[in-house]
Amino acid sequence: MLYTNPLYVNSITEDDRYVVVETNCHLTLRCKKTLGRTLKGLSVGQVYQFGAFEPWNPYEWFVEFKPVEWKERNIKVYNKPKKSFISLLTKLAVEFWSREENMNQMNTTESVIISYIPFPKHSNALATYSKIRWTNKSLIMINDSLDVYNILDSLFHELTHLSQVLNNRLDQSNTKWDNVWVDTNKVSYRDLPWEIDARAKAAELTNKFLKQIDVRDIAINY
Repeated sequence: MLYTNPLYVNSITEDDRYVVVETNCHLTLRCKKTLGRTLKGLSVGQVYQFGAFEPWNPYEWFVEFKPVEWKERNIKVYNKPKKSFISLLTKLAVEFWSREENMNQMNTTESVIISYIPFPKHSNALATYSKIRWTNKSLIMINDSLDVYNILDSLFHELTHLSQVLNNRLDQSNTKWDNVWVDTNKVSYRDLPWEIDARAKAAELTNKFLKQIDVRDIAINY
């Protein structure tokens, strides 16, 4: 059985033949009703890994799913087995972000999963951040085809959204910034205050991190 890395479920629909799952990174997964095992428990707004038998691609077709394991005060990276270099780089970047943002002083129990995903070709997204509402769980999904600079920039961008929520600057419904309501129907995505803040912070952290670490040395040794 092949499994996807963790995916956030945006919607679930069905017809006479298929159950269709849409994720927030624009992937569409289908399950044939005649082949699928029990789909009881599959819910919108939750995170799962989807499984398929070879040679099926589980990012397109699935026959079963399983919830991911969350651990308090823990950040876990899901990546392709042959990309241990990226996993190590991600962990080092997260540690750097935690120090820069003084996250250890917040006494948070946040559990974070960073999942590298083959985003569909029609998607313009580089990464997504999803807060499992009213919990201490967050999922960051990153396009696994990005180069190192864009991986780091995307990672720091989404981690900034996490710190915005934890610092109560951004509410979990993405409509309130620094206690001021923002009409997301009137303000363009790029002009949303939390997106402006995340872009600036990501650029700052990426450049600072790359000045402190030798990426080539990590790549050679891992």
